[in-house]
Amino acid sequence: MKRFQFALESILELRQWEERQKEIDLGKIIGECVTVRRQIEERTMQERQSFLDRRDGFDLEELLEIEHFGRRMRCERQELSIRLEDLEAKRAEAQEEFLEASRKRKVLEKLKERKAEIHRKQELAVQQRSLDEIGSSLSVRVRQGR
Repeated sequence: MKRFQFALESILELRQWEERQKEIDLGKIIGECVTVRRQIEERTMQERQSFLDRRDGFDLEELLEIEHFGRRMRCERQELSIRLEDLEAKRAEAQEEFLEASRKRKVLEKLKERKAEIHRKQELAVQQRSLDEIGSSLSVRVRQGR
């Protein structure tokens, strides 16, 4: 039985590599989104905690310090939110690129599967013909008395 050789195997391998690279890129961007979300949450918690730490009353200087700190945390959150929006847009784009690469790979894999099935059926047909020929020649020999 001849071994099946897919003519587009090198292209399939290239598409698998491309899909893996797109998946890695997507993972990096998702990781950045998670990091920025965590930073936003940290800024929120720090701002809240600054007020909670001073329950015993505030003098004017502490109140100004807390207000300044809160303002800084809000500004940082706003900057991080803008960065997160940009990252989310990149994530959506990277996800679409990954899905496209995945579709391209799957198309070639389906083609490879179909070609392998056709090859298998052809090889089985060749084997069957060989067995039929052997059976026919044995039948003729038996009739001839050999």
